[in-house]
Amino acid sequence: MRRPSFPVVVLAAIIVIVLLALASPLPFLMLGDRDLAEAQTAAAEEQYDRAVTLALLPPLKADALWGRARARLVLLRYDEAASDSTAVLELRPEQTAAYLCRAQARAKLGAHEPAATDFSAFLATFPDDAAALFGRANAYAILQRHADAAADLTRYLVLHPGAADALALRARSYSALAEWQNAVTDYAATLETGQDTANMLAGRGYAYLQLGQLDEAVVDLSKAVEQKADGAERNRTALADALYRRAQNEVEAGALPKALADLNDAIFADATRADIHTLRAFAALELERYADTVTAATQAIELAADSTAAYAYRAYALAQRGELELARADALRVIDTAQSPPRERALAFYARAIVAEAQGRDKAAIGDASDALALGVLSPRREMTLYVLRASARLQLETYSEAIADFDRAEQREPTDALKRVIFAGRGYAFLQQDSFVRAGDEFSAALRLGPEDAWLYQQRGMAYAGRRKYDLALEDYNRSIELDGRQAAFYVNRGIVHAAQKEYEAALADFDKALANSNDETLSNWTRSYILLTRSAVHSQKADEASRELKDLLGKVDEGDRAQWAKRFQSSFSGMRDRVRTIQEQVGLMAEQFGAMEKLDLPDWYLVFASKSRESLELQVEGFAAFEQLWTRTNTLVTALPKLVDTLDNAAKSSALSRAAFQKYEAYLDRFDYTGARQLTASMRQELEGFRDTMQKIQRESGLTFVADAVDLFDKQLEYTRALDRLTDAQQAGDYRRFLGVLSELDKLETQISAASKRMSAWGDEFDRWEQRNLTPLVDKAKQKFEAAKALSEEAAKIFDEGRSRITVKQPRRLFPPPGRT
Repeated sequence: MRRPSFPVVVLAAIIVIVLLALASPLPFLMLGDRDLAEAQTAAAEEQYDRAVTLALLPPLKADALWGRARARLVLLRYDEAASDSTAVLELRPEQTAAYLCRAQARAKLGAHEPAATDFSAFLATFPDDAAALFGRANAYAILQRHADAAADLTRYLVLHPGAADALALRARSYSALAEWQNAVTDYAATLETGQDTANMLAGRGYAYLQLGQLDEAVVDLSKAVEQKADGAERNRTALADALYRRAQNEVEAGALPKALADLNDAIFADATRADIHTLRAFAALELERYADTVTAATQAIELAADSTAAYAYRAYALAQRGELELARADALRVIDTAQSPPRERALAFYARAIVAEAQGRDKAAIGDASDALALGVLSPRREMTLYVLRASARLQLETYSEAIADFDRAEQREPTDALKRVIFAGRGYAFLQQDSFVRAGDEFSAALRLGPEDAWLYQQRGMAYAGRRKYDLALEDYNRSIELDGRQAAFYVNRGIVHAAQKEYEAALADFDKALANSNDETLSNWTRSYILLTRSAVHSQKADEASRELKDLLGKVDEGDRAQWAKRFQSSFSGMRDRVRTIQEQVGLMAEQFGAMEKLDLPDWYLVFASKSRESLELQVEGFAAFEQLWTRTNTLVTALPKLVDTLDNAAKSSALSRAAFQKYEAYLDRFDYTGARQLTASMRQELEGFRDTMQKIQRESGLTFVADAVDLFDKQLEYTRALDRLTDAQQAGDYRRFLGVLSELDKLETQISAASKRMSAWGDEFDRWEQRNLTPLVDKAKQKFEAAKALSEEAAKIFDEGRSRITVKQPRRLFPPPGRT
């Protein structure tokens, strides 16, 4: 066989070399490295892919896979990058960088636990590799291994101080570890870099919130929400919480407007929290913004139907607004909840007390106010107004001492001037009803110093002055009250009463007419009509009194001189005296008509009984005067016979026991309070009268004249009169005014009886005696009967009026100041 020639061999070798070169991965590896370095990542991957295909030797294959893994990582083909990295590590375990590549790929794929393991494997060889430290820290953070993450980041920041990403991630880890101060520091450092501002503000705001630095928290969280940081819902929730907690502090500190502003912002951040609405209702309540209270409490109840606090606040606010039934329903819900806290129960009782007082259920108002106060949790201001409310209810129930005690308690709690005015006015009213007119006037004066333009107060003080009969001062106050408010009918009624008390009847009637014109209340109108009738009756009484005085003057003239002169003067004055009696009778009749008109008014039964008895009394007096006029007519006939009896009557007339001087002397003793002298005088009078009576008895026995029996009876009555004088002395000495009046009444009766007996005695002789019995005695008895019956009825009527007048309720403005308990 022939050996090939040299050129042929060389050519064959060249061909083999070329073929071997074409089948080697090395060129592709070189080209891939070049492209990767030039950021031609896709081209690099193609070169590495060819190298992987051609590489037959493990080292070359490992190089090809490592290059392709890096290219695919850049191309974000993380599954393939991780797979290539795994293959590299299988062929070449010492290729530590493949751990880093696979770790990064796995982290991108969300396989954080294996990624952390790969980062750790890499860091075992390169402990200060920043990328690996940051990558593992991020994986740890996602795996909630925050302490490990913070440790890695701390090492990283030593290598890269001020790195914003690392600071931000460590801040979040510190937050997760509740290391809030460290978190604040890192968030602040991140913010200084200007990166991720919104989220950093959100994080720092939350950290501040946990540290209780609420002002700082509100600032950061507000900005975070405004800049729409990530986790918008969480940020709004945190902001709402920061605002709520700050508002709680502000409420405790009494900074209520600030608290309310924060709560409004909190609701804007998160309107779903019932506790925010509830605290807002409370803040508005304390600021007396009751419409806002109702709105906020209603929103709280819609979010949490079992919120007794919200019901309590709403009940109180509704009561203050006058929405009584709604307030009562809310209050009842709180009161019926056994576990409701004391403050909420107290407010509910308070609200229900306001409702009850406004509805005129005064006993219920007192009970609820007492229950609220007993809990001992109300503020001094609310305690104060609640005492005033309870006092007001007690005024209506006429328990005036208890009302005064409550007003005193309210005054001890440093009330405002406005509430002081209420306290003084209420206490003054209580004193007025107790007839403590001086103290009442002092209280009303104190109230007027705080509210000098208050017509109601002038009226009340005017009544206090009137009670003390200081009518001029009362009129000044009544005039001032009418200047301030001329529409109140009761004001004119009161002024009219004072005018009537001063006998200024025309002025009184003018005021009563104005009261009727201004009144829209039938009860007040009826009382006013009654006062008009009483005033007119007083006018008639005045005219009757004038006639009575004139009659008394005529009788005084007749009574002068001896009996013969008396008879003559009686005859000459008879016509004038008869006219006076007729005038008195006419005026009394007109008075009866006035009381008859009163009976037709719609007034309380006791008052109608008073009017009825007064009318009957006056009508009886009219009848008595009619009999009296007849008696006087017949007496005129009698006195023509008197001169014939003068001699008989002189002896009796000269008796010291019957002399006017004796009685004047007795009256002088009483005026000097010389009771011993008075008794000695009446004793001497009895001694003289007993002697005269004994003489008359003897004459009677000796003569048998019936007239003498009349004389004996006369002196017995006079003796009884002296004994009555002793009883009068005893009553005056004992200061027993009622007994004193009773004895005076008895003396009046005795005087009537003595007068009748004297007249009978003066009719000496059987014939004249028969004439007297037939013509005068029946009329005397009839007049006496009528007048006595009239007097009894008049006394009954007066007693009924005295007992009932305290129940006369003339409607007045109940208050011209805010109702107690409301603000």
